[in-house]
Amino acid sequence: MHKIITELFYLNQYPKIETVTGFRNKLLLVLRVYLIVFLVLIIIAFPILNGLDKLIVKVYHHSSLALKSKQLFPNVFHKYGYIIGVLYICLLGPIFEEIIFRLGLSFKKHHILLAFCISFIYFFRGFVPLANLSLRLGLVIFESVLAWGTIIKYAPKDEVKISYNWKVTFTVILISVFGLIHIVNYRPIDFSIFWVYPFFIIPQIFMGWGITYIRLKNGFIWGILYHFLINSFSTALYFIFHSN
Repeated sequence: MHKIITELFYLNQYPKIETVTGFRNKLLLVLRVYLIVFLVLIIIAFPILNGLDKLIVKVYHHSSLALKSKQLFPNVFHKYGYIIGVLYICLLGPIFEEIIFRLGLSFKKHHILLAFCISFIYFFRGFVPLANLSLRLGLVIFESVLAWGTIIKYAPKDEVKISYNWKVTFTVILISVFGLIHIVNYRPIDFSIFWVYPFFIIPQIFMGWGITYIRLKNGFIWGILYHFLINSFSTALYFIFHSN
């Protein structure tokens, strides 16, 4: 466990990190990293966020950001329904976000190009303003599969030539941006307390950090599986407490 903790938080070695072999070893690593990140959130992140939330409510007389974040699941289920909503949160979201934020960590040209193309398709919702959200999601999936097939077949597959330090920097940037995009969970954004929002995406920063480590140690598919585990556990907790 000590070796995992040391490797996990030593970002400077990520581009040359030693990979894991064997299904059992990879599965154990996923579970151990999940436990480490979970403990970090429970012991460090959540107490900080709880204190900040009380501050903005009692001092700034602002509505609770913690309560606002709890509306994420109801909002998704209201938009897509429960079946597609669960599919989106637990499977499609992790696949798209892993392609966008961690596929390119192979530093191969076709992977980087694919990450850029999928990000534009995903964030611009397929470029077609369909009123039906399920159809729009289907269009995004169709366009993404089309882009994947085209790029994998025709794009160059050699690695980009950048320095080791730039690889480390690129990794840190992707972890940070992955966390920052989750600020949208607190929409509408109140710019009078904008300074507090980066603190509220600390959990996503640490989770993205853990996923990045798993992606580099175990491989890209295992990063998706780890992301799936995180979102599925959160979804299960929502249904358990929502049903009560």
